[in-house]
Amino acid sequence: MKAAWLSVLLCTVALEGASATPLKLALGSWERTDLLRNFSISGDGQHEVEGGGSGPNTGRVCLAEQTIESSALYPGLKNPTLAKLCKVTTVSETPTLIDSIVECSAHDAMPPYITHTVVSASTPNSFTTITETTFLRPNYDGGISRSTLYSRGRWLKDKCNK
Repeated sequence: MKAAWLSVLLCTVALEGASATPLKLALGSWERTDLLRNFSISGDGQHEVEGGGSGPNTGRVCLAEQTIESSALYPGLKNPTLAKLCKVTTVSETPTLIDSIVECSAHDAMPPYITHTVVSASTPNSFTTITETTFLRPNYDGGISRSTLYSRGRWLKDKCNK
């Protein structure tokens, strides 16, 4: 989880039309808490079947760049092969909110999927992220698999412990 959270904060990917205002967060030591929920929606759309998850998981990370752009939300797209199979749409990008969607075609053993990520930071000292992934290939029972990652971060201090 720590690596995934770091990549959300620090990696960058070139996106089409990424001329929006980046999200601003305080530099330094941060605490983050993640909660993952996996589930399926039945073929008739009437029921959710819990599929496991993890958390809450808490850890610390050092934020060295003050601004976060929507391009940082999908570090896997730095791989040119994967980037060709995916389309990223930035719905909104302001100093307090990033809302974006990535749609990827099937590749390797991965089914096609859509990931919607919303990062909200009402102050530079805290943020909340919700990342929902829906796999578009039906399961054996006709259901659709989904995964939701909830993350919350709070700034601790301006210096990072090494």
